[in-house]
Amino acid sequence: MSQPPLSPAILQLERRLGVRLFDRSRRKITLAETGRVFAEACRKLVAAAQHAHEVATHAEAGLLGTRCGWAW
Repeated sequence: MSQPPLSPAILQLERRLGVRLFDRSRRKITLAETGRVFAEACRKLVAAAQHAHEVATHAEAGLLGTRCGWAW
């Protein structure tokens, strides 16, 4: 039986980053401290990207500026 697609993708990500994101034993897999830090950084990046999209959408609609409280 082959591994689920997520496992090879995680291993590939770890290789590309050059870090270990998960602690693996024969019985369990847990998020390593490096993985926790990386996940938090990723959450911040996603939030920043969402904010940038929202700002761009408001700018396109002409809603940026001090009137509406949207300033970059």
